Amino acid sequence: MLKTIVAIIIVIMIIGLIRWFNQPKTMSETPEQEFGLGTIEGSLSYPSEFIPFDMEVCAQNVSTRELYCTSEHIKNSKYTYGVGYKIEVPAGDYYVYASTQMVPGYKAYYSESVTCSQGSGCFSHDPIRVKVSSGKTVSGVDPQDWYK
Repeated sequence: MLKTIVAIIIVIMIIGLIRWFNQPKTMSETPEQEFGLGTIEGSLSYPSEFIPFDMEVCAQNVSTRELYCTSEHIKNSKYTYGVGYKIEVPAGDYYVYASTQMVPGYKAYYSESVTCSQGSGCFSHDPIRVKVSSGKTVSGVDPQDWYK
């Protein structure tokens, strides 16, 4: 009798586990959707007649401080000066900057100065927070503030 009861309990537990594993997952239960990837892209520039071959662009997560970097330069006429970049990052908020060993330790951010065409009335060099959503591309993030 006891063996029969234990066997029934085990069968019920197995059926419950099978149903639980086979039920559809909601968005909050699926990590790849909740923490999906998005893309940041923009144009490269440098205060010279060329863009340094070692220029790297990094996106730093505002909350975690995690860095996502690329040194791949994409040649395409859609970018200012014909050269751009793309970085795939987890959804979140980022500060984006470019750097090169030609100016060691300097970070040229995508800043308020960049968005107002770096004119004489542009006094703020504060980085702009870039919000990236899962499955989306944020374009026009140009880390070009070399004049801070």
